[in-house]
Amino acid sequence: MSHPWFDKVVLCLIVLNSVCLALADPLLPPNATLDFLEKIFNTLFTIEMLIKMIALGVRSGEMSYFQDNWNTMDFFVVCLGWGPELMSLFVSVPVGNFTAIRTIRVLKVLKTIQRVEGVRKLVTSLLNSMPLLLNVGNLLMFIFFVFGIFGSQVRSSFCSTPVSLDTHLTGEGSYTLH
Repeated sequence: MSHPWFDKVVLCLIVLNSVCLALADPLLPPNATLDFLEKIFNTLFTIEMLIKMIALGVRSGEMSYFQDNWNTMDFFVVCLGWGPELMSLFVSVPVGNFTAIRTIRVLKVLKTIQRVEGVRKLVTSLLNSMPLLLNVGNLLMFIFFVFGIFGSQVRSSFCSTPVSLDTHLTGEGSYTLH
């Protein structure tokens, strides 16, 4: 369906983008080099998305670009990656730091799921098992609830008077029964 070299180049771009994301420190002022690299990576990912849209077709056909959920996620990640740039172009008043919007860049790492078949199968099976894990979580909460009631009843039968912590003027605490 795709050329192996194309996939390898895109995977290398994702790894390099991840390294640049790891180098960015949100506590320091923005680095001009990393901002420039961010624009380059956004441009390259946009070109990759457009090539795939042209090759697969946008909506027509069984194998079109938006028929695959991974491509749809990729589309939103690329579009959100351009968010800070578009905001700075259209808003003349400084609106503050785009840190919240720039966290979307982390989602570009999820593009590796689309490229590596083993990871894709692993994530797909994990997502398919979520409803069953929800049932297991409900069962565990029920068991904790039952044992919580059981423990409260056992404690109240052994200790009919409440235990409190009294502090005296000396600052020492002593446990006394009332």
